[in-house]
Parts: sequence; C-alpha cells; structure tokens
Amino acid sequence: ITNRSHQGLWAKAYQTTNNEIDNASGFDFGKGLTLFGAIEIGKRGTIFNEVGNRKNQLCCTFPATNRWVPALVFAATRVLPMYHEWTDPNPELMLL
Repeated sequence: ITNRSHQGLWAKAYQTTNNEIDNASGFDFGKGLTLFGAIEIGKRGTIFNEVGNRKNQLCCTFPATNRWVPALVFAATRVLPMYHEWTDPNPELMLL
C-alpha cells in the first residue's frame, strides 16, 4: 500500500510495486524477504494462477512456521508508508 495522492485529508490505498517498496525501504526488499525465509515473491496471478481482480497484487509465500516474513511484509506495506507520511518535511501534504 502506498499513498500516491495528497488531495484531501483521507488516506488512499493503492497496489504498490516492487520498486516502490524498494525505494521506501532503501534496499531490495524481495531479496531481504528471501533472506528471512520467503519462498516465492511475485504477483498473485503468477504464483497462484489467479485470474480475478487480485491477480496483479504482490504476494509472497513462506513456510507456515515462519513468523518473520509476514511481520516484515506488514511493516513494509502498512507501517513504513505511515512513517513516511508522518515524517514528510512538507507538512501540508501530511495525512492524519
């Protein structure tokens, strides 16, 4: 999830790309997930052969006993975007 529009005061959720996550985190996030145990990273349509409206959403697979990968994914897609909004040097663009 990333915020691409600062119009109004409501946060908007959009599908994010690998590049957006890499830029926000400052490193190759997919490679980092792999180091922590992710098995496969890509679009749902590719990994799970989905054909519905979620086929282009990013996802990853990991062993059921792995607790690091889902925590890192949550942090990168939920916490990190909020952090960047709160620390934005341009306060009129800050979303609350």
